[in-house]
Amino acid sequence: MKCILHIGTEKTGTTSLQAFLNLNRETLAEQGYLFTKSTGLQNNRTLPVAAYNADRRDDFTHLHKIYSDKDLITYQTATINALRAELESARGIHTVIFSSEHIQSRLKTDEELSRLKDILTSLGFQQISILVYLRAPVEIANSLYTTYVIYGSPLSIPPGPENKHWCNICDHRNTITRFRKIFGMEAIIPRIYSKKDLVDGSTIIDFAQAIALPPLTEHYVMPKKKNQSMTAMGLEILHRINQEIPKFEEDQKLNPLRRNIAQYILKYLNYGDKYRMPAELMRKYEDAFRESNEWVRSEYFPHRQILFESSEISNGSQSSFQPAELDQIAKLISVLWLETYSPKPRFYSSRAYRILKTMWQQKRKFWESVKSIANR
Repeated sequence: MKCILHIGTEKTGTTSLQAFLNLNRETLAEQGYLFTKSTGLQNNRTLPVAAYNADRRDDFTHLHKIYSDKDLITYQTATINALRAELESARGIHTVIFSSEHIQSRLKTDEELSRLKDILTSLGFQQISILVYLRAPVEIANSLYTTYVIYGSPLSIPPGPENKHWCNICDHRNTITRFRKIFGMEAIIPRIYSKKDLVDGSTIIDFAQAIALPPLTEHYVMPKKKNQSMTAMGLEILHRINQEIPKFEEDQKLNPLRRNIAQYILKYLNYGDKYRMPAELMRKYEDAFRESNEWVRSEYFPHRQILFESSEISNGSQSSFQPAELDQIAKLISVLWLETYSPKPRFYSSRAYRILKTMWQQKRKFWESVKSIANR
């Protein structure tokens, strides 16, 4: 049995592709392709977790209340057993598809990649192909920043290429050499992510061709496009709001007061150019990964003069508002938002919120103790 391991990278249409695979699971199975459920219905996020070192902790383990090494090992064992059972029950399958950008972004060591290969080999896969989409690093960084702000980051500009996480995603030479060291040179299938290079300008159609899927017909369901494109002004305002209304409370629980504020910004501040990082930062990304891109070009795309053509963010812009004006707009939105959704007494800043929250907690404890005494 053959395995297609789609590893991203992040910001290369992975969400749309995974939605397509999820919507068409039964149709794909009729063609002999299995998109597993046991590793995640859409993003097969638990597959890379199964390869974590036992002492590894991140946002996923925190969310799933995996606190100890024993907890993680138990979770990994359950994941592998569930996957094995799903594969054993499948009929008429010649190719299994796994898709998760976290395979590339989270499995950074030879040890973890070797563990992933051992897991797949133990499940009976004789051939493992690594399908990876490569995008211009400056575009990745620009798009990552937009996503981070939408999900609550207070960052005012993207981190530089020296940031380890962002560098790992942008350094395509490092990604390819890591994976081909463990899985073999012949396993790597790199594709260029750009409208000009994708088949019919579509990640889904390009992916189907890359894995030799029969031509897509009317039997397939195409996912609805989700507009996650935020304007430069919207982004400038939102990262300021994120400072006023943080994503997490002090106990690291999600802040319920944020509700769906990012979706409101996306919906109502939707006129204008997209965000573009400062020109100086763009040059830093281009300089930092020039040698990496040239190596990938010479190894896999020798027919191209350069790996990536002009950046697709060149038409973007930064907000024309002055920082002080944006501060005032963000403050106004934050105050109105908190006026609407916060419990009384209402508050007007994150500092005031922390103070009042402590007061409310103490008040609640006091009345609980009074009730306890009264019920004796």
